[in-house]
Amino acid sequence: MVTPQEHEEAKSSLRATKDELVKSQLEYAKESMALQEVLKQTREAFNQKELAYPLLFGGRTLLGERETLDISQESTLAADYGRLMVNVAQDLTLDSTLKLATLFRLPPAETDMLRRVSLIETPGITLINFMKTRNIINMYDVTNLQKGLVYIQLNRTNEYHLAPYQSKVDPFQFEENQSPHCLTGLLKMSNLTLIMNQLHHKVLMKERKIMTIVRKV
Repeated sequence: MVTPQEHEEAKSSLRATKDELVKSQLEYAKESMALQEVLKQTREAFNQKELAYPLLFGGRTLLGERETLDISQESTLAADYGRLMVNVAQDLTLDSTLKLATLFRLPPAETDMLRRVSLIETPGITLINFMKTRNIINMYDVTNLQKGLVYIQLNRTNEYHLAPYQSKVDPFQFEENQSPHCLTGLLKMSNLTLIMNQLHHKVLMKERKIMTIVRKV
């Protein structure tokens, strides 16, 4: 027969296991979205390079002083952006998510989906993905989301997460748009490969940890 003390210990152990599972799921979500943003940014960089080739004439580029991307720096920023979005999403309840959906005039079908999403992808994550798809926010500009959070009085989320990121991005974006670089060495594949391998490894480790915790439960 189980004693009251053993019962309480079992409940405490279960709570601790669930807490660890939630924490692991959050870390997994961060690294997954970070990887998604890096892959997206990489595809865009490749597309830009492909568009540049037809403009080459006589061994010289006709792009003039058009700014090109430092792929390793961009990839690092993309990963930071992905993790940031998960952190913001964690602060969004269903109520605050629906308020933002209304504020940004998301279609009824998308708003309805926010109510029906699974526990794996929270309403906040779904909203963030909608906002990215509709270009309400992007890697260089999260000011719309900042204004939305302030409007629904989530000032702490803005001040703690978004404001520092936007401050970091502003000078980086200015440098990207203004500083001329030649196309030579546009894609620094070794650095990109390292970043992507690190992200892949983190995602796999988080996935294994989650599966281990689930088996314990």
